[in-house]
Amino acid sequence: MGFIQRIWRGAFIVFIVLRYGLDELVLTSFQKPWLKIIARVVSIGRNLRAPRGQRLREALERLGPIFVKFGQVMSTRRDLLPTDIADELALLQDRVPPFSSDIAVATIERAFGRKVQDIFINFDRTPIASASIAQVHFAVLRDKSLSKTASRNKFRTMLQQNVALEDIGNRLIRRQRATITPAQYSAYQAALPEFVLNAYADRLYDYSDASVKTIRSVGRGPYTDVFTRVTRPGA
Repeated sequence: MGFIQRIWRGAFIVFIVLRYGLDELVLTSFQKPWLKIIARVVSIGRNLRAPRGQRLREALERLGPIFVKFGQVMSTRRDLLPTDIADELALLQDRVPPFSSDIAVATIERAFGRKVQDIFINFDRTPIASASIAQVHFAVLRDKSLSKTASRNKFRTMLQQNVALEDIGNRLIRRQRATITPAQYSAYQAALPEFVLNAYADRLYDYSDASVKTIRSVGRGPYTDVFTRVTRPGA
């Protein structure tokens, strides 16, 4: 990045900080009356009515992937952040505004050197999740030439590399956390990853030629429920 580009980037960061009132957010985080007075003064003429967590999240989204990734990391540190800010930053995990599906298709075709319809039986152009540098689309591969054992092992590796198994377990058990003992919780965490791997790897092969369509998605706090319809040929 050249000198002029760095100047423009720095100016843009300062603009976003002021646009979303991050200076006011920092000043009011200190328990000093005189700092709060300064915060009120610097806020004059700016619309900062949105909740502080929302302003921080939107600012990070505007600043780009590196800042979004920083927000994702910070969202996991609920021991350091207020709950309202942590909940908003958690939206950066999979609810960042998506980029055009045309860009996704072009990227896939460029990477594989083939048309998307030649790679997939079905490709859902509506993303089900979007994060800092990528987004997720449902798709069904045309190639089903591997044996079930080979496919199962391949799916296990894929799940281990791309799925946050422990986070899934924490989401599933969150409501019951207060009613179980620490020993039960530890046992659940230890057993869940293998259970998910086995259950999903077994079923992924059986449904590898199915058609998947997103019906709707519903936001629930920092998470999103995605409703889909899965249709197997001949079913």
